[in-house]
Amino acid sequence: DRMDINWRPKWRPSFELVGATNTSFVHEFYSMKAGNWYRVNWRCEIKTDIVQSMDLKEFPIDLQDLTIKYRLRHSIREAVMVPFTVGNPKSEDALSLVDLSHAELELPAYRLFNKAPFCGTMEDEIYFGRDCSTVTVQLNYAREPKFYIMNIVSIEVALLFINLGAWALKIGPTGGRYIFDLIVILTELNFRGMINDKLPEISYLTIIDKYLLACFFLKMAAFAFHCAQISVPMFAGREADSAAGVAFAVGLVAIHLVFFLYAIRLRRLRETQIKAQCEAARSTANNRHNRRMSMALYDSDALVTGTDEGDKIPPPVAEVQGVQVGIVGISAEALSALNIDAEEIEGATSNEATLMTPPT
Repeated sequence: DRMDINWRPKWRPSFELVGATNTSFVHEFYSMKAGNWYRVNWRCEIKTDIVQSMDLKEFPIDLQDLTIKYRLRHSIREAVMVPFTVGNPKSEDALSLVDLSHAELELPAYRLFNKAPFCGTMEDEIYFGRDCSTVTVQLNYAREPKFYIMNIVSIEVALLFINLGAWALKIGPTGGRYIFDLIVILTELNFRGMINDKLPEISYLTIIDKYLLACFFLKMAAFAFHCAQISVPMFAGREADSAAGVAFAVGLVAIHLVFFLYAIRLRRLRETQIKAQCEAARSTANNRHNRRMSMALYDSDALVTGTDEGDKIPPPVAEVQGVQVGIVGISAEALSALNIDAEEIEGATSNEATLMTPPT
Protein backbone atom coordinates (compact mmCIF):
# COMPACT_ATOMS: atom_id res chain seq x y z
CA ASP A 1 0.00 0.00 0.00
CA ARG A 2 3.00 2.29 0.04
CA MET A 3 5.11 3.75 -2.71
CA ASP A 4 8.88 4.02 -2.50
CA ILE A 5 9.70 7.70 -1.92
CA ASN A 6 12.79 7.28 -4.08
CA TRP A 7 10.79 5.84 -6.96
CA ARG A 8 11.17 7.52 -10.33
CA PRO A 9 9.06 6.74 -13.41
CA LYS A 10 10.73 4.81 -16.19
CA TRP A 11 9.47 7.35 -18.70
CA ARG A 12 8.95 11.08 -18.55
CA PRO A 13 8.60 13.62 -21.35
CA SER A 14 11.76 15.04 -22.84
CA PHE A 15 11.40 18.53 -24.26
CA GLU A 16 13.29 21.69 -25.16
CA LEU A 17 12.76 25.40 -25.66
CA VAL A 18 14.24 26.09 -29.08
CA GLY A 19 16.92 28.79 -29.06
CA ALA A 20 16.93 29.20 -25.28
CA THR A 21 20.13 30.10 -23.38
CA ASN A 22 21.13 30.23 -19.71
CA THR A 23 18.52 27.61 -18.89
CA SER A 24 17.93 26.30 -15.37
CA PHE A 25 15.58 23.53 -14.28
CA VAL A 26 13.77 22.77 -11.03
CA HIS A 27 12.22 19.29 -10.81
CA GLU A 28 9.65 18.05 -8.32
CA PHE A 29 8.09 14.59 -7.88
CA TYR A 30 5.18 13.68 -5.67
CA SER A 31 2.44 11.03 -5.73
CA MET A 32 -1.10 10.47 -4.54
CA LYS A 33 -3.10 7.27 -4.20
CA ALA A 34 -6.79 7.01 -5.09
CA GLY A 35 -8.07 3.46 -4.59
CA ASN A 36 -5.91 1.15 -6.67
CA TRP A 37 -4.58 4.05 -8.74
CA TYR A 38 -1.37 5.96 -8.13
CA ARG A 39 -1.19 9.46 -9.52
CA VAL A 40 2.44 10.36 -10.16
CA ASN A 41 3.14 14.05 -10.64
CA TRP A 42 6.26 15.52 -12.16
CA ARG A 43 6.67 19.27 -12.20
CA CYS A 44 9.49 20.92 -14.14
CA GLU A 45 9.98 24.67 -13.90
CA ILE A 46 12.26 26.18 -16.54
CA LYS A 47 13.88 29.59 -16.38
CA THR A 48 15.68 30.69 -19.49
CA ASP A 49 16.68 33.67 -21.64
CA ILE A 50 15.31 34.00 -25.16
CA VAL A 51 16.95 36.56 -27.45
CA GLN A 52 15.23 37.58 -30.67
CA SER A 53 15.66 40.29 -33.28
CA MET A 54 13.14 43.13 -33.51
CA ASP A 55 11.90 45.15 -36.47
CA LEU A 56 12.07 48.77 -35.30
CA LYS A 57 10.96 50.57 -38.44
CA GLU A 58 7.80 51.68 -36.61
CA PHE A 59 9.60 52.71 -33.41
CA PRO A 60 8.29 54.06 -31.02
CA ILE A 61 4.74 52.92 -31.89
CA ASP A 62 5.84 49.44 -32.89
CA LEU A 63 4.20 46.10 -32.17
CA GLN A 64 6.63 43.30 -31.35
CA ASP A 65 6.10 39.58 -31.00
CA LEU A 66 8.08 37.32 -28.70
CA THR A 67 8.11 33.75 -30.00
CA ILE A 68 8.68 30.79 -27.70
CA LYS A 69 8.91 27.36 -29.30
CA TYR A 70 8.31 24.35 -27.05
CA ARG A 71 9.15 21.00 -28.63
CA LEU A 72 8.79 17.44 -27.42
CA ARG A 73 11.76 15.26 -28.31
CA HIS A 74 9.57 12.18 -28.59
CA SER A 75 8.07 10.91 -31.81
CA ILE A 76 4.38 11.63 -32.30
CA ARG A 77 3.92 7.85 -31.99
CA GLU A 78 5.05 8.19 -28.39
CA ALA A 79 3.79 11.59 -27.23
CA VAL A 80 1.79 14.41 -28.80
CA MET A 81 0.81 17.96 -27.88
CA VAL A 82 -2.90 18.72 -27.50
CA PRO A 83 -4.78 21.90 -26.48
CA PHE A 84 -6.16 22.54 -23.04
CA THR A 85 -9.91 22.00 -22.80
CA VAL A 86 -12.10 24.02 -20.46
CA GLY A 87 -15.70 23.02 -19.89
CA ASN A 88 -17.10 21.30 -22.95
CA PRO A 89 -14.11 19.91 -24.88
CA LYS A 90 -16.13 19.99 -28.11
CA SER A 91 -16.56 23.75 -27.90
CA GLU A 92 -14.16 25.86 -30.00
CA ASP A 93 -14.07 28.44 -27.20
CA ALA A 94 -12.71 25.77 -24.86
CA LEU A 95 -9.54 25.27 -26.89
CA SER A 96 -6.26 26.87 -25.91
CA LEU A 97 -2.66 25.90 -26.51
CA VAL A 98 -1.31 28.46 -24.05
CA ASP A 99 -2.18 29.12 -20.42
CA LEU A 100 -1.49 32.70 -19.31
CA SER A 101 -3.91 32.77 -16.39
CA HIS A 102 -1.15 32.94 -13.76
CA ALA A 103 1.48 34.77 -15.81
CA GLU A 104 3.01 38.17 -15.12
CA LEU A 105 3.51 39.44 -18.65
CA GLU A 106 3.84 43.20 -18.33
CA LEU A 107 7.22 44.73 -19.19
CA PRO A 108 8.45 48.24 -18.27
CA ALA A 109 8.28 49.64 -21.81
CA TYR A 110 5.64 47.29 -23.24
CA ARG A 111 2.11 46.12 -22.66
CA LEU A 112 0.26 43.20 -24.15
CA PHE A 113 -1.54 44.10 -27.36
CA ASN A 114 -5.11 43.91 -26.09
CA LYS A 115 -6.69 43.14 -29.47
CA ALA A 116 -4.61 39.98 -29.90
CA PRO A 117 -2.38 39.42 -26.83
CA PHE A 118 -1.08 35.99 -27.81
CA CYS A 119 -1.58 33.00 -30.04
CA GLY A 120 -0.26 29.48 -30.25
CA THR A 121 0.24 27.10 -33.14
CA MET A 122 0.79 23.38 -32.94
CA GLU A 123 2.58 21.41 -35.60
CA ASP A 124 4.70 18.34 -36.15
CA GLU A 125 8.33 19.11 -36.93
CA ILE A 126 11.07 16.75 -38.05
CA TYR A 127 13.60 16.42 -35.22
CA PHE A 128 16.53 14.04 -35.76
CA GLY A 129 14.61 12.15 -38.43
CA ARG A 130 11.30 11.79 -36.60
CA ASP A 131 8.14 13.86 -36.37
CA CYS A 132 7.81 15.60 -33.00
CA SER A 133 5.00 17.73 -31.59
CA THR A 134 5.86 21.41 -31.29
CA VAL A 135 3.93 24.35 -29.85
CA THR A 136 4.94 27.86 -30.91
CA VAL A 137 3.72 30.60 -28.57
CA GLN A 138 3.63 34.16 -29.89
CA LEU A 139 3.23 36.95 -27.33
CA ASN A 140 2.29 40.28 -28.91
CA TYR A 141 3.51 43.46 -27.26
CA ALA A 142 2.80 47.13 -27.96
CA ARG A 143 5.42 49.65 -26.94
CA GLU A 144 4.38 52.48 -24.63
CA PRO A 145 5.24 55.64 -26.67
CA LYS A 146 4.43 58.23 -23.98
CA PHE A 147 8.07 58.71 -22.97
CA TYR A 148 9.13 59.52 -26.54
CA ILE A 149 6.14 61.78 -27.17
CA MET A 150 6.71 63.78 -24.00
CA ASN A 151 10.50 63.94 -24.12
CA ILE A 152 11.29 64.07 -27.85
CA VAL A 153 8.29 65.09 -29.95
CA SER A 154 7.11 67.81 -27.56
CA ILE A 155 10.61 69.35 -27.41
CA GLU A 156 10.92 69.26 -31.21
CA VAL A 157 7.58 71.05 -31.53
CA ALA A 158 8.76 73.70 -29.05
CA LEU A 159 12.03 74.22 -30.96
CA LEU A 160 10.14 74.66 -34.25
CA PHE A 161 7.83 77.28 -32.76
CA ILE A 162 10.83 79.06 -31.25
CA ASN A 163 12.48 79.00 -34.67
CA LEU A 164 9.32 80.52 -36.16
CA GLY A 165 9.82 83.43 -33.76
CA ALA A 166 12.88 84.50 -35.78
CA TRP A 167 10.51 86.24 -38.21
CA ALA A 168 9.66 88.69 -35.41
CA LEU A 169 13.24 90.03 -35.52
CA LYS A 170 14.42 92.73 -37.91
CA ILE A 171 15.56 91.82 -41.42
CA GLY A 172 19.26 92.29 -42.19
CA PRO A 173 22.63 91.74 -40.50
CA THR A 174 21.68 93.85 -37.48
CA GLY A 175 18.50 91.91 -36.80
CA GLY A 176 20.33 88.72 -35.82
CA ARG A 177 17.90 86.31 -37.48
CA TYR A 178 20.59 83.94 -38.73
CA ILE A 179 22.26 83.98 -35.30
CA PHE A 180 18.93 83.12 -33.71
CA ASP A 181 18.51 80.25 -36.18
CA LEU A 182 22.04 79.06 -35.50
CA ILE A 183 21.36 78.95 -31.74
CA VAL A 184 18.24 76.86 -32.36
CA ILE A 185 20.18 74.47 -34.63
CA LEU A 186 22.98 74.06 -32.08
CA THR A 187 20.36 73.41 -29.42
CA GLU A 188 18.86 70.77 -31.71
CA LEU A 189 22.24 69.06 -32.20
CA ASN A 190 22.92 69.10 -28.47
CA PHE A 191 19.46 67.65 -27.84
CA ARG A 192 20.08 64.86 -30.36
CA GLY A 193 23.30 63.97 -28.58
CA MET A 194 21.46 63.73 -25.27
CA ILE A 195 18.73 61.40 -26.55
CA ASN A 196 20.93 59.12 -28.67
CA ASP A 197 21.15 56.57 -25.86
CA LYS A 198 17.34 56.46 -25.75
CA LEU A 199 17.06 55.56 -29.44
CA PRO A 200 17.89 52.17 -30.97
CA GLU A 201 21.30 51.84 -32.62
CA ILE A 202 20.33 50.29 -35.94
CA SER A 203 21.39 50.70 -39.57
CA TYR A 204 18.00 51.87 -40.90
CA LEU A 205 15.72 54.79 -40.13
CA THR A 206 12.77 54.47 -37.79
CA ILE A 207 9.68 56.68 -37.83
CA ILE A 208 11.09 58.93 -35.12
CA ASP A 209 14.43 59.21 -36.98
CA LYS A 210 12.62 60.37 -40.11
CA TYR A 211 10.58 62.83 -38.05
CA LEU A 212 13.67 64.32 -36.40
CA LEU A 213 15.43 64.63 -39.76
CA ALA A 214 12.43 66.41 -41.31
CA CYS A 215 12.36 68.88 -38.41
CA PHE A 216 16.11 69.46 -38.70
CA PHE A 217 15.90 70.13 -42.45
CA LEU A 218 13.11 72.66 -41.82
CA LYS A 219 15.31 74.52 -39.33
CA MET A 220 18.21 74.45 -41.81
CA ALA A 221 15.92 75.88 -44.51
CA ALA A 222 15.00 78.79 -42.23
CA PHE A 223 18.71 79.40 -41.47
CA ALA A 224 19.61 79.35 -45.19
CA PHE A 225 16.80 81.80 -46.03
CA HIS A 226 17.81 84.27 -43.33
CA CYS A 227 21.44 84.09 -44.47
CA ALA A 228 20.31 84.74 -48.06
CA GLN A 229 18.39 87.84 -46.93
CA ILE A 230 21.70 89.51 -46.08
CA SER A 231 23.28 89.11 -49.54
CA VAL A 232 20.26 88.85 -51.86
CA PRO A 233 18.03 91.95 -51.73
CA MET A 234 15.16 90.10 -53.40
CA PHE A 235 14.73 87.91 -50.29
CA ALA A 236 14.84 90.92 -47.95
CA GLY A 237 11.54 92.33 -49.25
CA ARG A 238 8.48 92.30 -47.02
CA GLU A 239 6.44 90.09 -49.36
CA ALA A 240 9.21 87.50 -49.73
CA ASP A 241 9.82 87.53 -45.99
CA SER A 242 6.12 87.08 -45.19
CA ALA A 243 5.79 84.27 -47.76
CA ALA A 244 8.79 82.49 -46.23
CA GLY A 245 7.30 82.80 -42.73
CA VAL A 246 4.00 81.36 -43.93
CA ALA A 247 5.86 78.56 -45.74
CA PHE A 248 7.75 77.70 -42.53
CA ALA A 249 4.50 77.58 -40.54
CA VAL A 250 2.83 75.43 -43.21
CA GLY A 251 5.87 73.13 -43.25
CA LEU A 252 5.69 72.80 -39.46
CA VAL A 253 2.04 71.73 -39.58
CA ALA A 254 2.56 69.52 -42.64
CA ILE A 255 5.42 67.57 -41.06
CA HIS A 256 3.38 66.65 -38.01
CA LEU A 257 0.23 65.90 -39.99
CA VAL A 258 2.05 63.69 -42.50
CA PHE A 259 3.94 61.75 -39.85
CA PHE A 260 0.80 61.34 -37.74
CA LEU A 261 -1.12 59.83 -40.66
CA TYR A 262 1.91 57.77 -41.72
CA ALA A 263 2.32 56.34 -38.23
CA ILE A 264 -1.38 55.46 -37.99
CA ARG A 265 -1.24 53.69 -41.35
CA LEU A 266 1.81 51.60 -40.40
CA ARG A 267 0.28 50.76 -37.02
CA ARG A 268 -2.99 49.58 -38.56
CA LEU A 269 -1.15 47.45 -41.10
CA ARG A 270 0.85 45.83 -38.30
CA GLU A 271 -2.28 45.29 -36.19
CA THR A 272 -3.99 43.63 -39.14
CA GLN A 273 -0.99 41.35 -39.61
CA ILE A 274 -0.90 40.37 -35.92
CA LYS A 275 -4.65 39.67 -35.78
CA ALA A 276 -4.45 37.59 -38.98
CA GLN A 277 -1.65 35.50 -37.47
CA CYS A 278 -3.68 34.86 -34.32
CA GLU A 279 -6.80 34.00 -36.31
CA ALA A 280 -4.84 31.57 -38.46
CA ALA A 281 -3.36 29.95 -35.35
CA ARG A 282 -6.82 29.57 -33.79
CA SER A 283 -8.22 28.09 -36.98
CA THR A 284 -5.34 25.59 -37.16
CA ALA A 285 -5.88 24.55 -33.54
CA ASN A 286 -9.61 24.05 -34.14
CA ASN A 287 -8.99 21.95 -37.24
CA ARG A 288 -6.53 19.72 -35.42
CA HIS A 289 -8.91 19.37 -32.48
CA ASN A 290 -11.87 18.49 -34.72
CA ARG A 291 -9.76 15.94 -36.56
CA ARG A 292 -8.73 14.38 -33.28
CA MET A 293 -12.32 14.30 -31.99
CA SER A 294 -13.35 12.42 -35.15
CA MET A 295 -10.85 9.62 -34.61
CA ALA A 296 -11.95 6.26 -33.30
CA LEU A 297 -9.68 5.01 -30.48
CA TYR A 298 -9.40 1.29 -29.78
CA ASP A 299 -7.29 -0.71 -27.31
CA SER A 300 -3.52 -0.34 -27.12
CA ASP A 301 -2.96 -2.99 -29.78
CA ALA A 302 -5.31 -1.35 -32.28
CA LEU A 303 -4.61 1.50 -34.70
CA VAL A 304 -6.04 4.99 -34.56
CA THR A 305 -8.20 5.46 -37.65
CA GLY A 306 -8.79 9.01 -38.95
CA THR A 307 -11.51 10.41 -41.12
CA ASP A 308 -9.47 10.03 -44.30
CA GLU A 309 -9.14 6.61 -45.82
CA GLY A 310 -5.79 5.05 -45.06
CA ASP A 311 -4.98 7.62 -42.37
CA LYS A 312 -3.79 5.26 -39.66
CA ILE A 313 -1.12 5.84 -37.01
CA PRO A 314 -0.29 4.00 -33.80
CA PRO A 315 -1.88 5.51 -30.68
CA PRO A 316 0.36 7.89 -28.72
CA VAL A 317 1.34 6.80 -25.23
CA ALA A 318 1.08 10.31 -23.80
CA GLU A 319 -0.63 13.64 -24.33
CA VAL A 320 0.92 16.94 -23.26
CA GLN A 321 -1.66 19.66 -22.81
CA GLY A 322 -0.44 23.08 -23.85
CA VAL A 323 2.27 25.30 -22.34
CA GLN A 324 2.22 27.66 -19.37
CA VAL A 325 4.20 30.84 -20.00
CA GLY A 326 5.34 33.79 -17.89
CA ILE A 327 7.65 36.77 -18.50
CA VAL A 328 10.14 38.21 -16.02
CA GLY A 329 11.92 41.43 -17.06
CA ILE A 330 13.38 40.99 -20.51
CA SER A 331 13.72 37.23 -20.07
CA ALA A 332 11.18 34.67 -21.21
CA GLU A 333 10.21 32.22 -18.47
CA ALA A 334 8.49 29.11 -19.81
CA LEU A 335 6.69 27.08 -17.18
CA SER A 336 5.84 23.50 -18.03
CA ALA A 337 3.95 21.69 -15.28
CA LEU A 338 3.46 18.14 -16.50
CA ASN A 339 1.42 15.48 -14.66
CA ILE A 340 1.82 11.78 -15.38
CA ASP A 341 -1.13 9.51 -14.70
CA ALA A 342 0.43 6.04 -14.39
CA GLU A 343 -2.02 3.17 -14.02
CA GLU A 344 -0.88 0.53 -11.52
CA ILE A 345 -3.50 -2.06 -10.55
CA GLU A 346 -2.26 -5.03 -8.50
CA GLY A 347 1.22 -4.78 -9.92
CA ALA A 348 0.10 -4.44 -13.55
CA THR A 349 1.25 -1.22 -15.20
CA SER A 350 -0.45 0.14 -18.30
CA ASN A 351 1.66 1.25 -21.26
CA GLU A 352 -0.46 4.37 -21.69
CA ALA A 353 -0.09 7.60 -19.73
CA THR A 354 -1.80 10.97 -19.96
CA LEU A 355 0.18 14.16 -19.35
CA MET A 356 -1.73 17.25 -18.30
CA THR A 357 -0.73 20.79 -17.35
CA PRO A 358 -2.55 21.81 -14.15
CA PRO A 359 -2.92 25.41 -12.96
CA THR A 360 -0.05 26.55 -10.77
